[in-house]
Amino acid sequence: MIDYRRCFFFLLAGIVIFNGCARRVVKPPVEKLTVLVSPDLTTEDLAKMANLVQMRRSEETVLWLAAGRILLDKEAVALTQGEAEISVLNAAGVDALVFTPEWLRFGLIRTKGLIDRANFRVLCSNLDDTLGLPVAHPWLIKRRVGVTAVMPDFGLLPLRLNGVKFVSASYAASRALTLLRTKADFNTLVLPAGESLHTAGYDLVLVTAKDRITCYQLTLVGGSLSDVLKTAVSLQGLEPLPEVKSKIDSIYKSVKEIADEPVVETRVKISPRVLTKAVIEGILSLRFLDAFVYDSTSFVTDTIYPGTITKGKLINSFSDPGRLVIFNLEGEEIEKLQKEPNVKVQVRKGLPLGRLMARKVYQVGTTASFVMAHPEIAVNRFELSERQLWEYAFDILQAQGRR
Repeated sequence: MIDYRRCFFFLLAGIVIFNGCARRVVKPPVEKLTVLVSPDLTTEDLAKMANLVQMRRSEETVLWLAAGRILLDKEAVALTQGEAEISVLNAAGVDALVFTPEWLRFGLIRTKGLIDRANFRVLCSNLDDTLGLPVAHPWLIKRRVGVTAVMPDFGLLPLRLNGVKFVSASYAASRALTLLRTKADFNTLVLPAGESLHTAGYDLVLVTAKDRITCYQLTLVGGSLSDVLKTAVSLQGLEPLPEVKSKIDSIYKSVKEIADEPVVETRVKISPRVLTKAVIEGILSLRFLDAFVYDSTSFVTDTIYPGTITKGKLINSFSDPGRLVIFNLEGEEIEKLQKEPNVKVQVRKGLPLGRLMARKVYQVGTTASFVMAHPEIAVNRFELSERQLWEYAFDILQAQGRR
């Protein structure tokens, strides 16, 4: 007769033994990460973007990469030299700013100081100083996700600034990846809009957009990319984040107070031609330049009417009121520039023989926008003036006003 109780006991024991020996199937962890990449933004759109990011962060993990500049007016740029931009980005809560060459127009020392004051990472892995130290931050790591950015050689003027060493983008990207692999499970390379780079090994390459906010929704399984959904994001209908808007308003209030400070009183109308002549002759009299080259149609763009000339009026009268570009050219090359349409050359008084000599090297000054518009100028390296153009003009006009 079958002992059913004994059979049940042996069956139960077998199940227990089997379960004890069987391998447990451990599912790899699934993680979600949203990466928001913003282009150039107005201050209003920056405040709206900050609101969008704040709302999303309440529900998901968000990484905000600012891949463009904040579009401030000419006065704010000239009077703060990048500090206003850093301040509003700090307030907005970006995780990282993708470094662009335009930051170098403030000078290397100031650029480094601005980066130090940022509460976020400023990404660029292929710009070093003469000591071989990175100008910006080589990477960002968030939740085991590594992000780095490189700047292809656009041939842009700022890359030839003395003190800056441009490293091959491909080499720098590979170098950064080697280090990131020791710190992160998933690695991303960020490139400027329209650029491509043949660098193997990155899990994802993000190419920034010039005119839209891009959202990448990443699904990572066991540290590997399982899915990526790319969509465009609109700020329509969003309100500016109050604390960011308040910071922007505060900055513009401070800028306006400085911009309204008087420079000098004038009883006559000052045309662009008259102001150009006075400023260039005044700069050359300081004797740190031998010659000044400029476009006669765009160096000074506004007429100044009788009354008080304020700092703001002075800044806005120049098409490019920032720091001067200083480089060396032979006299023959300077003479060639005068053959270009609208290009004028003013030579410092007191030069030997009173003229430019073909094979002699001279120190030449101009604006950054002029050099950008004339790529035929053979400039290998250059320096920036200690002060901005409008600041030299400020001193020159005040000195003439006291006469």
